[in-house]
Amino acid sequence: MGIPFNKIINLQMGSKATITLQNLTNKGNTVTVVARKPIITQEDDKTIIDPEPLAQSATNAFEVLEKTPGIFTDQDGNFYLSSTTPATIQINGRDMRLSANDLATLIKSLPPNSIQKIEIVRTPSAKNDASGSGGVINIILKKGVKLGLAGSLFFGLNQGKYGNQFAGISLSNSSNKKTKYLYTGFNTRATLDELNSNRKLNIDTLLQQNSDNYIKAKSPYANFGGSYMPNKVWDLGYDANLTYNISNNNSVNLNGVNKQSLNNTFIKNTNDVVNSGNTTNILQNLNAKYKADSGRIEWISSLSYSYYNYNNDQNYGIKNLLGTSGNAQGSGEQHSYRNLTTIQTDLTYKPLKKLTLEVGAKTAWLSFNNATNFVRNGVNDVTRTNKFAYRENITAAYLQASKTIEKVVVKGGLRMEITNMKGTQKIPTTQKFGINRTDLFPYLYISRPVVTIMKYDLKAYLVYRKSITRPGYDLLNPFSRFVDNYLSEVGNPNLKPQFTETYEANLSFEEQPILAIGRNITSGLFTNVVYQNPNNPSEVLRTYDNLGSNTENFFRFTAALPPGGKYFFVIGGQRNFNTYNGLYEGKPLQFSNKSWNFFTYHQLKLDNRSNIYINAWMQTGGLFQFYQLSNLGQVNFTINRQYYHKKLIISASVRDIFFTNQNSFTINQGNINAFGNRLTDSRRFGLNIRYNFGIKKKEDQEKEIKE
Repeated sequence: MGIPFNKIINLQMGSKATITLQNLTNKGNTVTVVARKPIITQEDDKTIIDPEPLAQSATNAFEVLEKTPGIFTDQDGNFYLSSTTPATIQINGRDMRLSANDLATLIKSLPPNSIQKIEIVRTPSAKNDASGSGGVINIILKKGVKLGLAGSLFFGLNQGKYGNQFAGISLSNSSNKKTKYLYTGFNTRATLDELNSNRKLNIDTLLQQNSDNYIKAKSPYANFGGSYMPNKVWDLGYDANLTYNISNNNSVNLNGVNKQSLNNTFIKNTNDVVNSGNTTNILQNLNAKYKADSGRIEWISSLSYSYYNYNNDQNYGIKNLLGTSGNAQGSGEQHSYRNLTTIQTDLTYKPLKKLTLEVGAKTAWLSFNNATNFVRNGVNDVTRTNKFAYRENITAAYLQASKTIEKVVVKGGLRMEITNMKGTQKIPTTQKFGINRTDLFPYLYISRPVVTIMKYDLKAYLVYRKSITRPGYDLLNPFSRFVDNYLSEVGNPNLKPQFTETYEANLSFEEQPILAIGRNITSGLFTNVVYQNPNNPSEVLRTYDNLGSNTENFFRFTAALPPGGKYFFVIGGQRNFNTYNGLYEGKPLQFSNKSWNFFTYHQLKLDNRSNIYINAWMQTGGLFQFYQLSNLGQVNFTINRQYYHKKLIISASVRDIFFTNQNSFTINQGNINAFGNRLTDSRRFGLNIRYNFGIKKKEDQEKEIKE
């Protein structure tokens, strides 16, 4: 019996190590090399998350993001990092250019095991797109790995009031020059969203609205591709992601108008809506990578194309129960499609040992077309029939350099982006809107070791970045969209982009972020607002508008027990101070808000084959646009065990154990005074099963212990 020997080796992302083991005289002994990967690591200005333990209690990629330490979400599917501005979501480094709802649908269509890693970039460099003042969350999907023929079978489900299920298979096969992979799966989702709101129409009249929204969807998914290395310097690849989503959305709404002094409801009606739709997403990418033997030159170019198609049929009925006469029935259809083509090239050159130069260019063409056709009581509904087209081209170029001077790393860059946007509404009237502008976005990053503790470096980082948030086509279209008797949505063709300057200083210990302070200064702030219709006090218009400026100061901390032992944990939090100055409905807008966001992650190794995971988050004093939110949060628990030579993994989980991912809200801005609460089907009990298999080549088996 040999003596166990444990050695923890810390490697930076992308680095390699060779472990050489000498033969023992007693041939019967065996050696096992175990690598434990930390869930959070820091790579320059980028935080890397290992999603593997998070995926074991999730049924789709959206739930994986919800559980990721340092990422916070709201009930509308937006994700946040170090700002009250939503983060930009990328897949494989590319913006999807979809609305929040469409993007959430796409992410929910991806199986949880499809994610290789999650990159969190709070202050992206000049190499990244300038959009996204809230930072970037980049979802890197799995590709083929060089392990011969390998794969896995997986199945999972969770159950609350309704349930989610998913199943799939992954396969990869590689040789010295070629890699091929296929990842395909299927999931179904069902949930309930309950919204109760109360809005004062005047000092003595209250509008009460109750809405139950039941959503059910089915999504097959396929991710496939491969790479080819004709020689040592070239690597050519193709990747494709296909998602098809079928959804049914049934909404039951009860509305009442109450005279509070008399406690008398004098108007009551129902508004029931049924939506049946399907969405097709196709993402394709061709890429080529050239890397010289010396490692001094790396050139990466890519051509990507994505296609999005949405079709929806809607039927609705309005039934007056009290106080008014006349019912209404309507139906309609909506068709929209989007094409996005992107060409990008990036060159990295290292003329000196500690000097790196980067230069690149990118251009993207987006076309979007939308058409709706509705009838109400058998005649054309001019309030909902609409047709518009949108075209956009964004061309960018950047130059960036980094230099190490006596352990101090300085990276600076400048990015130029030329934006051309044009929209045309054709029905019901012809209106045009557009934006043509050129902007410069500087970036500066400085890091250096502060002190060495037990051979580990404590590093300090300083970052400055300027970014832009552009209004999308759905926010610019001036068409008024009917939601119910008391609410309509309308676009704002005069909406201007907003700009944010970010300053951040942080400390990291052994590549683990621990402390950060910073400030976000936003000018031309635009956000979702609700205005009272001057011609109908019972109706509000929901739109977007430029309101002024916002200054956000924040403090963030993270503490962790290093991985490698039986117990590992991460705990962190962020304090935000927001001050708004501007105009709302022509009147001065000045108010401030303070909020806390906390997160934690724990892993306990019970034995050689079993682990317990607990992750949680909490928000206090939160603000969503101008809605003040009550405290909310979520605690999740997972236990798993490995069987059959650790190839079979079975996980049981409970999501939102205490049913605390619910909130109440208030808003008191301008003429709008409202309050209410929102509940979702968030508490779920789940089971995940995965079986890993592989057929390795003989030479790989012999080398496996070294690798």
